[in-house]
Amino acid sequence: MHKIVIPKPGGYDRLQYREFPDVQPAAGEICISVEASGVNYADCAVRWGLYESAKRFVGYPITPGFEVAGKIAAFGEGAEAASGLQVGDAVFAVSFFGGYATRVCVPAHQVRALPAGWSMAQGAGFPAVFFTAYHALYQQMRLKPGMKILVHSAAGGVGTALLQLGKVAGCEMTGVVGSSHKVQTARDSGADHVIDYTKHDFTEGTERYDLIIDSVGNHSPLSLRGLSFSDDGDRNLRRRIRRRLALWHARPDFITYNVKDLPDRFAAGQRRRGMKLVAWTISSPELAARAAGQADAMIAEGGGLPWGLP
Repeated sequence: MHKIVIPKPGGYDRLQYREFPDVQPAAGEICISVEASGVNYADCAVRWGLYESAKRFVGYPITPGFEVAGKIAAFGEGAEAASGLQVGDAVFAVSFFGGYATRVCVPAHQVRALPAGWSMAQGAGFPAVFFTAYHALYQQMRLKPGMKILVHSAAGGVGTALLQLGKVAGCEMTGVVGSSHKVQTARDSGADHVIDYTKHDFTEGTERYDLIIDSVGNHSPLSLRGLSFSDDGDRNLRRRIRRRLALWHARPDFITYNVKDLPDRFAAGQRRRGMKLVAWTISSPELAARAAGQADAMIAEGGGLPWGLP
């Protein structure tokens, strides 16, 4: 088997393609022959040495990657019966690092059959952004049809997932983007309204929102001006909202529920509202890393990768 290894933090040149002995699944694990690995901005943070969990729980050298898709190669003791899957089944999975590899072993509860009609690239690109969006919308809030929701970075991975899942819940979605070429991407993902903050100051309008989600973090204090509060003096509420903007830490029960439940919700949304899952296939590890590092330049519909990557 092969892995992409980062021996120590640095630039793209730190990505090394190395050969290793095949990994074997432990009890309760499923071994996957990987055909596609998801690439996220967090992987760039791992390479830069800025991802705290990577330093605390793994250290360097490290193989990045949180999501994969492929076919089941082997089962550890008890995993086959627990999963209901078979060798050769097409699946996607979430991993605790290690996803940039041709063979990955993960606990059975982190693996799900690839939904019909999905490509391997779509399966590998689904978990990180949609689990994050689902956690924010459905597990941190009580959504009601008609709620007004503002989403920052609405043309990015998590942003487009938030827009689509919000529409499934019947909410009125407003997306905020940072350039005019991203407006259509947000609209195509379900935004009822789109604000280009380079042309319009979203904090100066009279519109009020029931929920504002900032996956980047640089607009959060300003966004609080646009929230509707039942009690203007409730500063504790504002503090609770700020805490809810923090990153979630995955628990086994959280992952199990989302791996089983979220793809079905997404498929239902595809049928009812035309939800889309856009994925690019990039064969070179270095080019994939560049793509993630320059994710704000990606255009989701038609434009491909604008700086000439294959």
